Amino acid sequence: MKKQFLRSICFLLTLALLFSAFGPAARPVAFAAQEDEPVAEISLCVSGMLFPYYFFGHSWICIFNISSQTLTVGEIRLAPGEMMSVGLHSNAGMTYNREMSRFGGKTVNALRRQITAAQLQNAQREILSSDWDHYYLFSHNCTHFATAVWKAATGDGYRPSVFPLLLKSQLPSDQLTQIRIGSIQP
Repeated sequence: MKKQFLRSICFLLTLALLFSAFGPAARPVAFAAQEDEPVAEISLCVSGMLFPYYFFGHSWICIFNISSQTLTVGEIRLAPGEMMSVGLHSNAGMTYNREMSRFGGKTVNALRRQITAAQLQNAQREILSSDWDHYYLFSHNCTHFATAVWKAATGDGYRPSVFPLLLKSQLPSDQLTQIRIGSIQP
């Protein structure tokens, strides 16, 4: 019984890795000159296994408003000093602030970068794209969404994977930091 279970897990992981190569990619973006002041901080967030509510973890984007102006991100108006989240879910498609309510007060691993208004617009275009109105576990999931938005905003691409723990293994460990979800300080 135990041997069969381990074989099944190995088989599923092999399928997951094969399907990872066929995920969507972020659309090309034109970057404005980087001399603009940063207006936001974007975080590529990755939770670990079983924490706090997905068996294989979860990936999503958080955005902190570090400017003195109210920003619009997707359908959310973000006041100065506020944080919001956006992610893709199997039972709801792309959602705003679901991670804020589920992960609120918890600390997760994240790759963070300050972005300009032009870069935030690139992220917004990706978030509002009709590409994210559905979910498929192996080829169009939370890691595909988070990496596409990250690439649109920063220009840095990571290979989307089926499981967030595989995405986390690609991220530069010396640049990963812990962020507290729901914190108003970036």
